[in-house]
Parts: sequence; C-alpha cells; structure tokens
Amino acid sequence: MDVLKWVLRILTVVTVIGPFCLAFIIYHNNLLALVMPKFDIAEIEMPDVKYISYNITLSKTLLITFNFTNPYNAALTVKGFSGRVFCYEHKVFLGNFSLTKESVILPPRKSIALTLILNYTDVGKRHLKSYHHEEEYVYVDLGFKIDIQGVTLQGNYTNFGPVPSVVDG
Repeated sequence: MDVLKWVLRILTVVTVIGPFCLAFIIYHNNLLALVMPKFDIAEIEMPDVKYISYNITLSKTLLITFNFTNPYNAALTVKGFSGRVFCYEHKVFLGNFSLTKESVILPPRKSIALTLILNYTDVGKRHLKSYHHEEEYVYVDLGFKIDIQGVTLQGNYTNFGPVPSVVDG
C-alpha cells in the first residue's frame, strides 16, 4: 500500500510541477513570454476602409455607408462599431454613430458595405447651422471603437466624408 502511495505522489508531482519546469526550460525563465508571446505589430494587416456615400432617411436620420475589406483568410465577426463624430475643421463634437446592425460577418478576403447611423447632438446641429450653413458638405473626424470577435480596437479616422452639413430637426 505504501508503494502505491509513493507512486501516486511521484505521478502527481510529475504531472503538476513537470509542465512548469518545462515552461522554464523553453522560455528561459521568462514566463511573461509564455503568457504574452511577442509579435511584430507591422505584420498585422489592418482592414481597408473606404467611404462610399451617405443617405438621409425620411425621418431625417443620416446613414453613412463605407466599404470594409477583410484582409484575412478567415471570416471576421464585427460585434459592434460605434464612436464619436467631430467637425474636421473646428474639432467640435457633433454627435455619435453606431452600426445599424447588431453584428456583421465579413467573409475572408472580401469587401462588404457597412452602414453607420449618425445621431447629431443639439450642439452639433447648431455648429453646422452656424459655421457651415453655406456649405453643402463637410468632412468629419471619427473616434471609434470596433469589436471584432471580442477584441476591441480603438482608433481615429480623420477627414472622413463628405457628409451633408444640412441637418433638419
């Protein structure tokens, strides 16, 4: 019976402590590399985003459509895309935008048109009426958050547009 206890103890030590020892040997006492592997950020391909057009609905809602190209050999699921809109020229906060659909699947190495709904704030509407009343179109800066398959990326897109400067309602 004592032999069986010792065999089980040795087996437990080997199966529990063995992988830790192997990790120390492989990663040369650098467990951070085990948890967070190194990768070159230059090797990561970014999706290609190109402005297509805008549309104003009957309810005076502004929809912005753009082309989003998936650079990878695997399908990607966009679970959320939202952010803030600023006047490109004056850097004034104009409103918020979000994806019109709850989630979108991007096929591998393909492009898909995504549509955003833009909701102007009252301050944004006043700014457009005061400073851009003679202009038909303006360009905006977008500060965005995009959730692709549970990974949230944040960024900025400057000089996006043209989008209409006339806002009714």
